[in-house]
Amino acid sequence: MQVSHYIATIKDWMIRSLIERYLRARDLFLRYSRNFHNGTLMPFENIMEISDALYQIKEDNYLIFKRLLDPKRRTFEDAPKLTPTEAEIRFMNNVGLLFHKVMVARELKYVLEHYAARTEDYEETLGSLEYHLRRIEELFEEGLEIIREMIANYPENAVLLMFFLENRQRIEEAFRMPLAEFLKPMVHGPTEHEAALRVTEYYLESGWLDRAKKLLAELEKEGFPKEKLPPRIKQKLEELERLYAEDEV
Repeated sequence: MQVSHYIATIKDWMIRSLIERYLRARDLFLRYSRNFHNGTLMPFENIMEISDALYQIKEDNYLIFKRLLDPKRRTFEDAPKLTPTEAEIRFMNNVGLLFHKVMVARELKYVLEHYAARTEDYEETLGSLEYHLRRIEELFEEGLEIIREMIANYPENAVLLMFFLENRQRIEEAFRMPLAEFLKPMVHGPTEHEAALRVTEYYLESGWLDRAKKLLAELEKEGFPKEKLPPRIKQKLEELERLYAEDEV
C-alpha cells in the first residue's frame, strides 16, 4: 500500500519531533533520578510527566510507522504508512518498554507517598523503585544508540539537521561526542560544513533570511570561505535579499 500524502508531508517534522521529545523525556528523567539518588524523592507528578511524554511518543510512532504484527514473519499492518526499518522498530520497542517501566515506577512512587511510609513494606517498595529507575536509565542509554543508527535513514531530513545544529551542546552532552562525529551516519563529506549548508538552504527556502545569514557567518568563522558557497545557495540568498530590499522600499 502506498504511503499517504499526509504521512509523506509530515514525516520529516514528525521524526524530528519524536527524537526531540525523546531527548527531552530523558533529560527530565535524569534530573529527577539525580535528585532521587541525592536523597530527594521526586514528586509523583514528575514521574507522571515523563510517562505522559513517552505515551505520546509511543502513539505518534504508530501515526507514521506501520505496526509490526508478527516479529518472526516480519508482518506489518496493512496501512498507508511508512514501513519501519530495523532501527525504527527497535526505537518503537524501546519507547514502549520505557513507557511501561516508567508506569511501574510511577505506581511504586505513589505507594511510597500514600501507603508504605514507615511500614514494613517501605524498604521493599523503595528497592523495587530503585531497580526500575536503573532499568529506565539503561533503556534510555540503549535508545541513544538506536537514534544514532536511525539518523542514517534521514540524510535528506533538513529539519532534523536543523534541530541538531541549533542544539549542539545538548546533542554533544547527550551522545558524549562532538557534533561532527555524531552526524557522520547522516551526512557524508566534511560533516559540519555540509550539514550547515543544507540547513542554510532550508532556511532560505523557508524565507528565513536572518537565520540563514547567521549560520553562514558562523561557517565563515569556522574557516569556510564564502566563495565556496554552492551556486544554488548563492542564488537563493541573492533572491531573498532582493525580495527583502523591495519590501523595505
